[in-house]
Amino acid sequence: MPKGRLDVISIIPGPKNVTRLVQRFGQNEYGLVTSLNDSQLPMLRAQLGDRTMVDVKSFGEVVRQVHLLTGMPPRRIATSRQILTAISIVCSEIGSDSPFRKVADMPGFHECLLEAFRELGHWGVIGATTVDVQRLAAQTGLAKIGELIEIFNEVISLLERANATIVAKMIAECLDTNIDTDGQDSRLQFFMGSTVHPMAIRWIKWLVEEGAEVEVILDRHATDGDIFQLSKVVAAELEVSPAEPGEGSRLINNLFAKEKYSGADLDWVELHCCGDPLAECEWALRRCLEIGDYAATAILTRNLDKYGPILLHAGESLGVPVESRRRIPLLASGFAKVTLAALKAVASDDVRVLATPLKTSYFGIDDLTQLLNEVHHGPEKDWEALGNYLDHSTEIDDSVRVVLSHFRTFRTTCFEKARGPADWHSELKTFLESAPWLDNAQERDLRAQTSMLSNLAQDATIQLIQTPDPMTYHDWLSHAERVWGMSDVSVPSTGDGVLLVSSPEELSDIDNLFVLGMLEGSFPRRRSEDAILSDDLKRRLSELIDGPPMNDSFDIARSERDLFYRVCTCPAKALYFSYPMSDGESDNVPAFYLEEVKRICGIEGAVVHPRRLLTPPVDECQSPRDIAIAERIQHPSLQSVDNVLKDERAVETVRFDMADVNPRSLRSLVECNYKFSAERLLPEQQQANDHWGWLLEVPRRAQLLTISDIRAARAEMKRVLDEYLDELRPRLPAWEFEMMYHGSTRLVEGLVEREFASRDLWGRDPRNTVLDVKFGDPQLNPERFKYRLSGKVEGITDQDGVRIVHLYRRTPPKDTKEAAIDLYLSEYGMYFASAWEGVSEVRLEIDGLSDHRTTLLFSEFTHLNKQGEQFLVLNLSRQFGNKIELADRMKDLLRNPKAIAVSGQMTTRAGDHCTYCSYADLCRQSLGSSDDIFDFGGGTSG
Repeated sequence: MPKGRLDVISIIPGPKNVTRLVQRFGQNEYGLVTSLNDSQLPMLRAQLGDRTMVDVKSFGEVVRQVHLLTGMPPRRIATSRQILTAISIVCSEIGSDSPFRKVADMPGFHECLLEAFRELGHWGVIGATTVDVQRLAAQTGLAKIGELIEIFNEVISLLERANATIVAKMIAECLDTNIDTDGQDSRLQFFMGSTVHPMAIRWIKWLVEEGAEVEVILDRHATDGDIFQLSKVVAAELEVSPAEPGEGSRLINNLFAKEKYSGADLDWVELHCCGDPLAECEWALRRCLEIGDYAATAILTRNLDKYGPILLHAGESLGVPVESRRRIPLLASGFAKVTLAALKAVASDDVRVLATPLKTSYFGIDDLTQLLNEVHHGPEKDWEALGNYLDHSTEIDDSVRVVLSHFRTFRTTCFEKARGPADWHSELKTFLESAPWLDNAQERDLRAQTSMLSNLAQDATIQLIQTPDPMTYHDWLSHAERVWGMSDVSVPSTGDGVLLVSSPEELSDIDNLFVLGMLEGSFPRRRSEDAILSDDLKRRLSELIDGPPMNDSFDIARSERDLFYRVCTCPAKALYFSYPMSDGESDNVPAFYLEEVKRICGIEGAVVHPRRLLTPPVDECQSPRDIAIAERIQHPSLQSVDNVLKDERAVETVRFDMADVNPRSLRSLVECNYKFSAERLLPEQQQANDHWGWLLEVPRRAQLLTISDIRAARAEMKRVLDEYLDELRPRLPAWEFEMMYHGSTRLVEGLVEREFASRDLWGRDPRNTVLDVKFGDPQLNPERFKYRLSGKVEGITDQDGVRIVHLYRRTPPKDTKEAAIDLYLSEYGMYFASAWEGVSEVRLEIDGLSDHRTTLLFSEFTHLNKQGEQFLVLNLSRQFGNKIELADRMKDLLRNPKAIAVSGQMTTRAGDHCTYCSYADLCRQSLGSSDDIFDFGGGTSG
């Protein structure tokens, strides 16, 4: 058989040079084009066009296609999902003596193993049979390497039992066979860049020996820069001197170069510094508006997870279409989250859980709460009751009936019997494809659905080999959630617009490139060793294998310069770099690469866009949104009017007549008149979903203060709490309900323990306690300091001349320091004043959701001591000599706020209370929602 031909071409990277090579290769009738970087494949395919028989395939697919010609049994290339599943199965069987035992069941560890698995496959340590590395590792004391190889060999064995394998194994099998190259398989163009892949190099040399024509494309510096060193390693391993065509611009000739060189200039190179990532994105998009040619413009950022959403949102606001080719975690997709919630609702015995997914926009059913509450009859009865309702009710809407019937039928199917992974996948597929709410599904939803099904299908092919036993629906759902939690999904492109990428290999010919986020730690990234394969392990392992040494963290860090060089070769006309001044709470350090650019291009410094410049000047604005904002800045509205009511009708509405006032609201009066008035006028604004605050109702409804036996108290408290939790269950996600369930149980147990412990400490007899005492009852005088008090207390105990008022608050007071005493007096002082009739002493016992119970008293004779951290005693007589001084202090506290409230005004006083005020969003002076006007200015922002 005649020997083939191997050509190695070392090119200056960049879309222009790559396009020229690909199009020249595509002029012939047959052939394949591939790359070690899968993100480059769409660009290569686009450059070939439709008028050629040359095809573009991933490297793994090319190897599989050639492997078929050897006559070996056909197999699939294992997907990442299948490899991860196999790794998790193998790790579940790791012995106790393994160095990985403590982390063997952690998904993050499996992800790290996947990367190590790929790297060891590239170097032929696994999948190949040329050297027994495991034996050599054991001889040299590399037990960790030996354990890794044993794990990975088991993974490969498990994959092959599912008729799948890895590329390295296919390459190794090819090297031991012969083929007869013919037609399109005889020509291959291989873009290796500067990636060292020893198994790929061996396969190329073997393919050439078998008669194929192979053209390997490597990257190089335009002149004498000390970068792309790994390209030289690849060329040396291929044993071919590369051709080096082409020349570069002045920037890329001198970037990281040893000498000074001339060359053509780009039309424009700029450096920009913006206030934060949002300002940076808006600056770039405004410049895109000025350029106008979106098809010839691209934005590149290394941190696509952070910049991607900002750019997409800013693009919609400014009218700049942004085309994004990114992937997001699968469970970040709205469709996937709602589907998972629906599947969990099917698994629950409580039909009310259905309300959570059904009220989303995917279903749009809002009025099911009452219906589901009506059919709720307790565990194991709800679904039967729902079925009866659907079969016999004529009041329900037909569309709602169809949806609920679909869930009911699916639940019946799921709980009929246990099934294997493949059968569960089939049931889910049927459930989703026949779902009536997906008739108008968008592309992003269909992508998420496809990803959910495909990841489960790939997982099932491996699970069937190792664990074919049937699973219950609950077990399968837990497993499916783990699989989806480690999966991702592609975000559909937004159409023609400015292309957003994270790698220069994704770019075709463009004129203008914006590179955002040029910060140390982001571009270049900091050096870090691999979590599994440390530099020392790689060095020692390299001594046991043939070929080039494995890339350590220093090689990877040096390759950051290679990547930056590729970025600079992409645009044909203009290159813009930018970075944010700060991000979060710290200032940023610009990437040192920018100093090289400034030196070569003669740039004195970055164009700084101050944070206060929200838009360009009006005459320079391109976006309608910017024009509107700039005009408002240029002609600001009048200063906000004084926060004083002038309409007499409004004054009468808010006027405080000192009637029906709760002592708790007097605390709000001291803090802020607006808050006090809002609470009186808009009571429904209070925290409607304050689930934790409602727990203060549990001891009152359970009548804890009068129960004499601690066992009976615990049982009654648990009964009341369980009723509340049963109502709460369908309204909360599972994780929040679990937290609420366990947390509330501990809180209620603490209330019981402190109640009975306090009785032992202070000698209170529960038979002397009266529950739910209102102002106006004999123990509470409703009129004090001319206020007509309203409301009630949880209980009052009269015993031995002492009156004890029982209260429950979120956080009982902990000290009587001067900073807190005013707030305590404004609320609790009224209880002292109203209860101090016919008794010699008044005490307040205050318990709540914290871990302590406070006794608040005013006595010069009674001495109660603090008991540990759970039972605090605060005696107000230490601040005031007698009751008269206490009353005067309370009157002084309330005098000014009361005068404002009685006059019919709502004067605001901003302070710390703004952070937890329920009406801050309605207040123009709140610390968080102030109407005060700041001078943002205006000016050129580029």
